[in-house]
Parts: sequence; structure tokens; C-alpha cells
Amino acid sequence: MTFEQIFSLGSTAALIGWVCLVFLPRRHLVIVGLRYGLIGSLAVAYTVLILLFFFRVEGGGFGSIAEVRA
Repeated sequence: MTFEQIFSLGSTAALIGWVCLVFLPRRHLVIVGLRYGLIGSLAVAYTVLILLFFFRVEGGGFGSIAEVRA
């Protein structure tokens, strides 16, 4: 799976979550499902991607704007 596909999947999932909140704003089951299902899975995926790739970027860091861009 490419990064573009992962990003598209995450964006679509977030959009579905927002649509659920707009049309079913006070449904307890929807809120619990979004909180523990959608938000939890996005947080786990984000954490995994950070742990896998954060230290592999050549020239990356926080010492200068060029390192942040890398």
C-alpha cells in the first residue's frame, strides 16, 4: 500500500466520521464508535507510521527549517 493510498484511506475515514457527527450528533452508539473505533484506529496508524519512518529520514530533524522540510 502506498503512502497516497494510506492518506486517502485516512482522509475518507475522517470524512465519514464528520458526516456521522453532522447527521447523528447525539447518538451514543455513534459517538462511542467514533471515539474508540475511528479515532483509535487513526491514532494507532499514525503512531505506527511515526515509529517506522521518523528516524529514517536523511537530513531530517528540528535544528533548521531545511531539516523540518526534509
